[in-house]
Amino acid sequence: MILVDTSGLLSALFPDQRRHQECAGALRNARPPLLLSPFILAEMDDLIGKMAGVSIELEFLAEVARQAYGLVPFTATDVEDARGVIESYSGLDVGLARPSSFCRDGTAFGMCSHWMSATSGRCGA
Repeated sequence: MILVDTSGLLSALFPDQRRHQECAGALRNARPPLLLSPFILAEMDDLIGKMAGVSIELEFLAEVARQAYGLVPFTATDVEDARGVIESYSGLDVGLARPSSFCRDGTAFGMCSHWMSATSGRCGA
């Protein structure tokens, strides 16, 4: 299982992004499910629209609608968990989108341009 992060997915999808080859390979080789939080989906939609235009944005949304990525629900309990992550990392200006990519046990799943570890499923500095 991979909970997809915005920076990793953008790097995988756009050749002009840093670490494109590494991220694209991790995405190609990832075993389903590839999961998206609603916050990451909204962030991706906004950035793809700005970077590549509406037609590419619509293609990405079509991929999500075809269930190429699973959408993860985000509940009130998840908001409370996210508060804990934001509080723990308050010096890093984390915001809500990043904690939505954390699992309940505090490990982060995903691909990101700063922490590529898709094979182990753990991110780390």
